[in-house]
Order: sequence, then C-alpha cells, then structure tokens
Amino acid sequence: MSVFLFVFTCIVVIFAGGSIHYIRQLGYAGSYPPKHILKQKALVCAVGAGVSLSVLLLTLFLL
Repeated sequence: MSVFLFVFTCIVVIFAGGSIHYIRQLGYAGSYPPKHILKQKALVCAVGAGVSLSVLLLTLFLL
C-alpha cells in the first residue's frame, strides 16, 4: 500500500511541477511554442495533478 501512495505522490509532484513550468514559460516573450499550446499543457498538467491528488486523498481517507 505504501508503494501505491509513493507512486501517486510522485505523480502529483511531477504534474504540479510541469504545470508551474508551463505557466512560467507563458511569461516569456518567445513565440515558440505558441501561447495557446503552453496554456493547454499547463491545464493538462494541472488537471493531472488534481486527479492524482484526489485519488491519493480518497485512498488515504478510505483506509
């Protein structure tokens, strides 16, 4: 069970870090990749982190 919690914790950290990375890239003046692509990537990472965190918390509360 602890391996499951460790894996989902790592997934949350990776997705949250990716979301922060893409949001920071939005502030730069570069034109590649386009801003709408960066927004989509940040949104996907944020949703992935949210879903993973929800599964993690649901698992912790049900035990």
